[in-house]
Amino acid sequence: MDTRIQPQPRDTARSEATIRLLSEADLDQIMTIESNSFSSPWPRSAFDLALSATAVFCLVAGRSDTVCGYIIGSRQGGTCLVANLAVHPDHRRRGLASQLLGATIEMAEQQGATRCRLEVRISNRAAINLYRKHGFRPFAVQASYYSSPVEDALTMTRDRNLPE
Repeated sequence: MDTRIQPQPRDTARSEATIRLLSEADLDQIMTIESNSFSSPWPRSAFDLALSATAVFCLVAGRSDTVCGYIIGSRQGGTCLVANLAVHPDHRRRGLASQLLGATIEMAEQQGATRCRLEVRISNRAAINLYRKHGFRPFAVQASYYSSPVEDALTMTRDRNLPE
């Protein structure tokens, strides 16, 4: 039995995209976005594994058959770990990352998560600002967390019981 909670369909005039569960049919487009977004992209096998795990949230923002962005998160006890979030370069700055992050937080909280955590490159100001808007706060710096290029990560957390 699939215990994943379905996201509520979301359409906005700004993004003209719908948030839905990622499917295997989306993986070719996901891999294109992944390789255009990260210097060390996840292999396809990581997405295959995420799709098969029940404690993992795999969502896409799309228009018709076009995937514009995606997010991968998992719930571990009372914590939701946001592992991967990317939007295709042609669809950025339209609120899609915010929609995806909001849907993931909502799904995690529906399943009992009271905290969310993520790592972000310390130089990625746009992402850090997005996470702050969703109530994430800096927690720690992890030296040399990323490779290609080597860079520190900022760990950010969001507690459900704290005001945003």
